[in-house]
Amino acid sequence: TLFRSSLLAPRLVAGAAMRAGDWRRASLLLQNANLRLGHNDPRMLADLAFAQLQSGDAEAALASAEAAYRLQRASPAATQMLGLVLARRGTDPARAASLLDKAERIAGSNPLIQQARMQLRSR
Repeated sequence: TLFRSSLLAPRLVAGAAMRAGDWRRASLLLQNANLRLGHNDPRMLADLAFAQLQSGDAEAALASAEAAYRLQRASPAATQMLGLVLARRGTDPARAASLLDKAERIAGSNPLIQQARMQLRSR
């Protein structure tokens, strides 16, 4: 079936869960898809990191964001997500700021980057 052989279906269902604010469900759907199909998809790993972060699992979010960034350092999604996770955790503000700068240079600013910058400034 499409769900078993493609990342599209689980990402669509996870996206609907994200829009509904069901971060735990989105995280579980993306984790499952990642285990079955997505080990080499930096965008899906970045989405997984965001769902994990929003559901309160910052450690898992960091692991997923680092994996996404290792796969494709030029990906604006992977770069932005790693910067966002680091900013939220507050453990490496210099690296977070550098990654957010890079993501902004690649793809421009957006509300998530601005939110992460505010978090860095408030620490």
